[in-house]
Amino acid sequence: MTKLTTKEEGLAFVRQTLNKAKVADDVRGKVISVFVTSTSPWWFAPPDYIEFLINQLITLFTYKFEDERMSIPHNLVYLMAADKGMPSILLHWRVYLTLYSPYVKRWELETIKDSEGRPIGMVAIIIDKDGEAWRWERYYDNLQLTSRWKNKELMFAKTILKEALAIRFPFLNLLPPLSLVETYDPDDLDDNSRTPVASVSQIMSASVHPEPVQYALPKHVSSNTPVQSTQNTPNVSQHNNTNHQTQRKSAPEIVKNLADVQPPETKKEKGAEADITREAQDKYKELSELIGEEEAKKMITGMINKMGAERFIDLDIHKKRAVLSMINGVISANRKEKGGSNE
Repeated sequence: MTKLTTKEEGLAFVRQTLNKAKVADDVRGKVISVFVTSTSPWWFAPPDYIEFLINQLITLFTYKFEDERMSIPHNLVYLMAADKGMPSILLHWRVYLTLYSPYVKRWELETIKDSEGRPIGMVAIIIDKDGEAWRWERYYDNLQLTSRWKNKELMFAKTILKEALAIRFPFLNLLPPLSLVETYDPDDLDDNSRTPVASVSQIMSASVHPEPVQYALPKHVSSNTPVQSTQNTPNVSQHNNTNHQTQRKSAPEIVKNLADVQPPETKKEKGAEADITREAQDKYKELSELIGEEEAKKMITGMINKMGAERFIDLDIHKKRAVLSMINGVISANRKEKGGSNE
């Protein structure tokens, strides 16, 4: 194929490819709209790759939801403004929340404060359909917020929420429509060719001190709220007893004054970590029965490596919880798959 040199040539190629695919008029219009409105120099990408993007967009816009009235709108799908003309398909965060909503009862965002009441991070609380709460925490270390980002407060809030949902329900990332689009792990992304996204993601993945960090019990938590004897973190099962009027913050309040705030040092959460390790061992046995010991070992090792460690015991308690959640997601997906095959 001849290399494209202008946006007009690129749009002509898009229309030609859509004509060959013989798609419905509404889908055709959505696909064209994504390319027309994109600020990415996508036409510099190889024609074969542009054709691949077109086919992915067709699949995305023809995805069938259980509620047939729903469809993914064209204005919530983007081509990332990447360098070197190699764009990727991205979904608006509102689409992510909609896709996860069948599995979630509700979600909440809270600030994490140090002993002086200064924000040092954020926690997303996911409450699933069974009422079980799960926490995903992010700490901010020496952040420099720049004015060139629009709605930077909302950026922090939506990113931690997307991370929490993706880790709590990992199997959804392997199913359409999420499997059709680009997703980034802020801890892994360091490709300079994707500067716009890398800059945002590097802010979200601000390093946590090697020693587990401690945050002060939020002021709204009453003194009789049960907590682990060896830690200062709020008890997950009791978070609904909090005063939501003071703790639920707007997006600007959530991240206000986060820049250049050092998380305080803390002691290890030995009791809770031991419980999580025992639970992980039980889940490993359960997963081995479903997919085989070798496959289970390989899969869990990959999860641990992705968190930046060689062994489960080397992870801090927050990453241990994340790995345990991913294992639970794999177990749940395999049980559903086997249950469906037996019917």
